Amino acid sequence: MSNEKTAPAHPKYLWLDGELVEWDKATVHITSLEWVGSSSVFEGIKAYRNPEEDRSFIFRVEDHMRRMDDSMRLMDMHPKWAAPQLTKAIVELARANGVKTDVYIRPFAYFGHGSPLTPSRPEHILITTAPFTSTLKTGKALTAAISSWTRISDNVMPPRIKTEANYRNSELAAHEAKRNGYDEAIILNAQHKVAEGAWACVMMVKRGKVYTP
Repeated sequence: MSNEKTAPAHPKYLWLDGELVEWDKATVHITSLEWVGSSSVFEGIKAYRNPEEDRSFIFRVEDHMRRMDDSMRLMDMHPKWAAPQLTKAIVELARANGVKTDVYIRPFAYFGHGSPLTPSRPEHILITTAPFTSTLKTGKALTAAISSWTRISDNVMPPRIKTEANYRNSELAAHEAKRNGYDEAIILNAQHKVAEGAWACVMMVKRGKVYTP
């Protein structure tokens, strides 16, 4: 019999509306999910573990949370917690979960009960952590294809913010790329210029400088 310990299926805690909540006790009623995807916003933040220093470093967490604050306001949310408070919540959650590996941190804000036509809907913020395997400095390369799907334009949806609704566009492009044998999709805008990848920014290095749309 192996003595190896298997990784837990989920972390011990998540952060929900200002409190650390045990994973199994964080529940909502099924009817609260009806319109969640239409206006919910999120961030995807990486924390990298330095085993020599026995510390984790969260990549540009303040910048992420400022963008999330902007995203919430553009979705007509009135957040109870400002960016600095949410930054502290992320650190608190990581410590409570005893993070010892690279982790993906996902703050997620959404409306609760009611349709988009409801004048006042409850707002919620959830933060979770999940382990991931970084490919930085591994030399791994990806193949990419230009997608036949066009990036949503700024007068259709606000692509500058990370709202769940925008990601249907990315999902379609990514699935098309996978079906055609590629790892990633590159999406063009309506002017046929490079906009971004399906799940990431696109950048290039030219004469020692980084350029990105």
